[in-house]
Amino acid sequence: MKNRTKIINISLFVLYMVSAIQSSIMSVVQNDIIRDYGLSIAEAGFLSTASSIGMFASLFSIPFVQSRVKRMTCMTIGLVLMVVDMVLIGISTSFYVLLAAIAFMSLGSSYHDTFLNSLVIDLNGKDAPRYMNLLHTFFSVGALINPYIVKWIANISGSWQAVYYIIAFFLVLAYLHFVFQARKGMDVPAMRQAKGATLSKEVVKELVKDKRIVLTALQSTLYSSAQMGIASWIVTYINMEVGTPNPTGFALLDTLAIDVFPLSLLWVGITIGRLIMAKVGWNPVKTLAYGCFISVPVLVIGIISANYWALCAMTVIFGIICGHGIPSLTARAGRNTPGRTAMGTTISSLIGNCVSWIWPLMIAAIADVHGFRFGLLVTAGLLIASGIIGLLNDKACREYDEAHPDAA
Repeated sequence: MKNRTKIINISLFVLYMVSAIQSSIMSVVQNDIIRDYGLSIAEAGFLSTASSIGMFASLFSIPFVQSRVKRMTCMTIGLVLMVVDMVLIGISTSFYVLLAAIAFMSLGSSYHDTFLNSLVIDLNGKDAPRYMNLLHTFFSVGALINPYIVKWIANISGSWQAVYYIIAFFLVLAYLHFVFQARKGMDVPAMRQAKGATLSKEVVKELVKDKRIVLTALQSTLYSSAQMGIASWIVTYINMEVGTPNPTGFALLDTLAIDVFPLSLLWVGITIGRLIMAKVGWNPVKTLAYGCFISVPVLVIGIISANYWALCAMTVIFGIICGHGIPSLTARAGRNTPGRTAMGTTISSLIGNCVSWIWPLMIAAIADVHGFRFGLLVTAGLLIASGIIGLLNDKACREYDEAHPDAA
């Protein structure tokens, strides 16, 4: 059974890596979309906001769906939504249709990724934090190679739309591979879970009253908003305001993707950070809180400098220090709600994500008036807030673990 669990884990890791490539396409082709649709920077902010709206809708619906629909079915629904809307993004000529497709693609991606993460947590029990960091390391690798894959496909096809078609095809292949392995592993207990716990007013009240869930949600949302703000806008900032050194002397950078190199370095740092956390197993809540505080001057110096190489250093340092944040806090949310991980992580995220859609628009609106240098500084404020909430969360988690030693 251990071997079968390991094989299922690996198939999920590969699937999540391809999903990462899908989720990171927009940050690379955003300039092409702005050009082709004739958008202002403020209007381009709606691209990220549409994605946030889709995620927001999923966070409302998943707690109700997961108690009525099998986990594998929910993952399949999510994948179908992702693939259909990736094709729609490619063929759309209307900005409003594009926004709708992005929103529904994000909805599908949230369904797919939420239940995938839930499955990894249930598959690995007490080892879930380690395997969650390994899972998200594969996600980081996908996001790391994404700029080069996207640029390469766009260059040989002459179209950014082709990127969506080709990645959709490989996403389907990866999912079919997982389904094949899952069907062979139905003897694994986690694979036999039919439906999640039923959502009720009593359950919601119980979850909302738990300080750990509320604080984990807030800490995660503030941090992930900062990370996504950097990942979403760093390439556009470089292209529109900073510029790139040319030539660099490195053939790959000069011919393919010098503008997305800092984004790649962000994911290099995140990958390293997640591998370190998977190995050392430090307290993730406290480690992220201190990491956020340490990262603030790094971000401020990098952004204000408006220097290409300083931004390269900024992204990789930030990634190493804080890159473990999302998987570590997802695992923490799962530990907060044993026996109903999908519901727990989703409700927890919902509490904190009620205002997360504001940040992409805020960065874009500030950048449209004052430039990206000031728009991106919003991320430093988010990190300070995340660090403060993280220290409160660490205290709440320690108090609970001391009061409930059997659950720790």
